[in-house]
Amino acid sequence: AAATDDGDGADTATPLVVGQERLADIDPAGDMDFFSFAAEAGLTYSIFTQLISLPDSEIFLYDVDGVTLMDSDDDSGPRLASSLAFTASQAGTYFVEVRAFAGGQTGVYALTVVEYSDDHGSQSSAATSLSPDVDTAGVLEVTSDLDYFSFDAATDSYYVLTTGSFTSLDTVMTLYDVDGTTSLAFDDDS
Repeated sequence: AAATDDGDGADTATPLVVGQERLADIDPAGDMDFFSFAAEAGLTYSIFTQLISLPDSEIFLYDVDGVTLMDSDDDSGPRLASSLAFTASQAGTYFVEVRAFAGGQTGVYALTVVEYSDDHGSQSSAATSLSPDVDTAGVLEVTSDLDYFSFDAATDSYYVLTTGSFTSLDTVMTLYDVDGTTSLAFDDDS
């Protein structure tokens, strides 16, 4: 599909279908595109751009009134693309503004809104239980995702915990005490 020019405000926002990519164009310089999407209360959504010929994007998330800024992001996605996640506090139509980071930039980008589901808990109280000598796969679905795991440990025993990646993802690991908050060890690149 060809990139299109989209609305310049909440009142002319282009409706998005959650889960479908939308190609769009920032042109002329200084252009901004507004989109809307329907969200359900309590669900979490990931909103992100993919840069095609646009050098750098910014996204702004507005509440159902189309005016109240809820969140924004410049470059949490790959390269200089934008990415954010939010949980809808109420059902309704939310708005996303996309613009170039620098006023003189123009180009094509793709915008996607997807319902976000996490494969493992994002806090110690929701940790996934591990079994000894069994690999457990995980996915960091958005840039702010954390995956927590737990295991039963015996006194005076030795444990080796490792992560691996099928991509160029650089993981870090923190070992917490039984309270789930006291950090015992941290590792980035061992």
